[in-house]
Amino acid sequence: MTRHPYLPAVAVVALALAFASGAANAQNDNNVNICKNNSLLPKERIAACTAILERGGVSGEMRAFAYGARGTAYRDLGETDKAEADYEKSISLYPNNANGYLLRGNLERERHEYAQAIKDYSQAIKLNPRYAGGYLGRGNMYSDQGDYDRAIEDYSDAIRVDPNYAAAYYSRGFAYYKKEDFERAIDDFTGAIRVNPQYAIAYQARGLAKRQLGDTDGAQADIDRAVQLDPRLKE
Repeated sequence: MTRHPYLPAVAVVALALAFASGAANAQNDNNVNICKNNSLLPKERIAACTAILERGGVSGEMRAFAYGARGTAYRDLGETDKAEADYEKSISLYPNNANGYLLRGNLERERHEYAQAIKDYSQAIKLNPRYAGGYLGRGNMYSDQGDYDRAIEDYSDAIRVDPNYAAAYYSRGFAYYKKEDFERAIDDFTGAIRVNPQYAIAYQARGLAKRQLGDTDGAQADIDRAVQLDPRLKE
């Protein structure tokens, strides 16, 4: 099985919502919509976020949002130094916002800066103990290091906070799979699919777990469904 992904898009949307009070003053500003829209090209988002930052009279919260969103666009381009600089500015402007620490933690995870990433994810959780994304991020960090028991604890907390968090079910299933607890893995992959029936990689993972238990027909059905949803998953 491949390493499971985190969902940076979710973090950026959450960041935008966290700054709703600042964004209210610019509701009709197209740059705000472009800046926070991860489905657009990174260069478009960078230009829009920069326009916000260069405009006079922008609140500190809105500037923090723009720096965070632009940092993620830079990260998507592979310009990690610029991303880090923007995340630092976002956090300095709004140090009590959990999402800023999550975004910086995601970047540190990509760089294999394990200790710093865990520190940032933990800070996000400290600031907002009901922040499911923080638990998921820290759990992913533990999973990357092979500490599956601690990862499972964090994924379970993410699910406790948000019972409809498909990525948390998938990630906990991945950890159980790595521990060779295939029945629990199947249960969690099924949970991810229940929440998101289009979750292609969850079908693939469930198929691989079923194969380990000798359910060849069930395994093939899940793998076929995964490929149907995402042809890139073809074995």
